[in-house]
Amino acid sequence: MQAQRSNGASRLRACGNTIFDCSAADLKTSEARQNKFLNKIGWRMNSKGHSAFSLWNVEVLHADYSGKFDVNKVFLNPLLKVILSCVIRGPGSIVAMKKGMPYEGARSTETLDVKWGLQHTTPGMVACAAILARWVLSPDSILKERGAQSGINWHEDCDNYLEYLKIGLGNRKGSVLTIFRNVDDENCS
Repeated sequence: MQAQRSNGASRLRACGNTIFDCSAADLKTSEARQNKFLNKIGWRMNSKGHSAFSLWNVEVLHADYSGKFDVNKVFLNPLLKVILSCVIRGPGSIVAMKKGMPYEGARSTETLDVKWGLQHTTPGMVACAAILARWVLSPDSILKERGAQSGINWHEDCDNYLEYLKIGLGNRKGSVLTIFRNVDDENCS
């Protein structure tokens, strides 16, 4: 699992310029990512006047981000589907997914969707895509439990996202069900 996480994170960082419509130089160094993307991954002024990373007020997680957490838009950024597809189907899926088209190529026995027999999106898949989207743009060089440069506790953030999604599914919350319908439409058909 450690090797798959490392491979997936490296693959996404290498393809990040295509996913996020930026230059390769924007993602090349920790300093470049910090200068360009901190606000997109949740860097905010907190109520005590100190800057910190927000768990929920994160542009890259929301569709049509309005500057704050929105229960009806969180986890609906189309880029999360692209990231998930890249992880489970490979980098060749990025262009098709960004155009809103299902990816049909390279569905061999070696892709994770086939290996794992994915039929539906799971809460873990959505939480993982959210963490990976933030990490690709973060100043952190390596995806570890706590980011060395950002100080973000990636493991804790993932657990929080996972809990939100699981509780929402358990309570059949409309906004959470929409997340899974949205991702299933393209990634598990």
